Amino acid sequence: MLTFMGVIPITSCVDQCDGPCGCFPVFEAEEHSITQLTIEPVFRHAQSQPFNPEMFYFYQTLYLGILASDFRQVSEKTENIAHRSGFFPSALANCSSGEIVSIETLNGLKVINRTAIQITEDIFLAEGEDITDKFVATTNFQQMVSIEDFLKRGHRFQEKVRFHIRFNQKPRSNSDLVFDVILELSNGNSFTFRSQRLKISP
Repeated sequence: MLTFMGVIPITSCVDQCDGPCGCFPVFEAEEHSITQLTIEPVFRHAQSQPFNPEMFYFYQTLYLGILASDFRQVSEKTENIAHRSGFFPSALANCSSGEIVSIETLNGLKVINRTAIQITEDIFLAEGEDITDKFVATTNFQQMVSIEDFLKRGHRFQEKVRFHIRFNQKPRSNSDLVFDVILELSNGNSFTFRSQRLKISP
């Protein structure tokens, strides 16, 4: 009788599945568009010390974290739970992946210097100079790539997940970098963050 009612197959299936949506769920995630980007300095150190904007930091430990801080939903989630049975509780049919990822990709990232500064004997940064090639980007702090190569990846923004950029030239002495960061998305929207500062040391 239990087998006929489908109780045993359903129980066995749910026990073997990892997620809350039963066996074989197939999701089409809701689509979200970026409405706001945020940028902030991040001090990366094994001791997890708080960032102090008045201090100079070793140039390889000071980053700018870039985050999509606000989204708007542009489409509803559609659900398609394969092998769904009439005996499955409605909660299973209303499951959601819960992940918010932008429909836009990052198409452009430029860094424009705002204060003339001598970094080394050979490197002088003029006011208004495009210094993007002096920066690297990372999503995991393990692998650093040029901004040019990072853009080729078609980076999408995930809620609460930053990517980071840092200055990649060792200064000859304590240096106070002041620059604008310009980000362009695949939908044509752009965000400009003026007068960002990195106080770096050799």
